[in-house]
Amino acid sequence: MARLNPTTFTRHRPRPESRFRKSALAFDLWRETNELKLEKAWRLHGRNAKTLAKRADGTLILEIVSAGKLVMPHFAPSSVQIHVLSGRLRVHLRDSPVDVGAGHALWLEPNLHYGLEALEDCSYTLFVCGG
Repeated sequence: MARLNPTTFTRHRPRPESRFRKSALAFDLWRETNELKLEKAWRLHGRNAKTLAKRADGTLILEIVSAGKLVMPHFAPSSVQIHVLSGRLRVHLRDSPVDVGAGHALWLEPNLHYGLEALEDCSYTLFVCGG
């Protein structure tokens, strides 16, 4: 599995902390996805992400990955929800891989190691329960 060097990713947009303090948040995921595709990280690395919300009960991330790219293995001590918006994503688990297509979601139990592979250009949200 190819590895990406996390030190090559730098923040190109300011972190709007005020956005995280609202009591209700709404997102235009298609617009957010298109904006991510305009950023340098997408052009250089075929991958980009944005934290949409971060609260004590969880973090919501929008990520885009080009076909064939791998996302380094992760470990989450809490549950993780992956909802694929477009394309197809393969989630590598210890037992076997799980393919998730557009319009489908996957729930991962706490304490799982998992890696992600884009089978097609894809966009997805990742909700990590807990802070």
